Amino acid sequence: MSGVYESLGRIEGASFFSEGELLIGVTYIGLGEGKKPTVLLLHGLPGLEKNVDIAYALREMGWNVLIPHYRGCWGSGGKYRFTGIPADVKNAITFMESKPYVDKEKIFLVGHSLGAWATIITTAQDKRIKGAIAIAGGASQDEASNRRREHLEALIRQGFLKQLTPEEALDDWARMGRELAPQDWAEKISPRPLLLIGGEQDATVTPERVRAVFDRAKEPKKLVMMKDADHVFTLKRRELVETVTDWLRAQI
Repeated sequence: MSGVYESLGRIEGASFFSEGELLIGVTYIGLGEGKKPTVLLLHGLPGLEKNVDIAYALREMGWNVLIPHYRGCWGSGGKYRFTGIPADVKNAITFMESKPYVDKEKIFLVGHSLGAWATIITTAQDKRIKGAIAIAGGASQDEASNRRREHLEALIRQGFLKQLTPEEALDDWARMGRELAPQDWAEKISPRPLLLIGGEQDATVTPERVRAVFDRAKEPKKLVMMKDADHVFTLKRRELVETVTDWLRAQI
């Protein structure tokens, strides 16, 4: 019976080290036997969307998915820093490469919001990644510090961002704009493929910001702007899942 269970795919807790801290996450192991294509599914600001519907769809398609939790959030150890996320993602890739069910030549990143930023930056830096999908991620933009501070203070107060002060968070955010702006790194992903997905009604990451990254990226690239979609694709989840799975399937 256990062999049947294994072939149907399963969910496992994941734990690995990044920069000396223990990180945790969830692994969705794809249906079928042997080594499989694998996605690291990167969430945005903790406490919000994790896109587990995408993870389940990919698992049914025979792909593995790891949702890693960065340092300082959702039970992972260490101090939360925005600029530390790419290092955590790279260590998560190394962790997955050690698994017998992972095809190391077919590792992709899919990220939403802040996770889309991490997807672009990490893919540009790490050649192990075969291709990337950035969902609701766009060019860096100066935002009112009071609004940004209030949002970050709420996440810190609620316990989502560990060992982080609002001042550190704002400094980190400013550094992202100066040194790690996605529009400046997108072109480094080529010749690997990049898919950008945006929502026409997204007030958080506007269509203009998504197109600004797309314009700077090099081929092969694709842009999908979904009508009536907001930042978390509230009314467009099925279309979002199908767009992601269809594109990934076409890459292998």
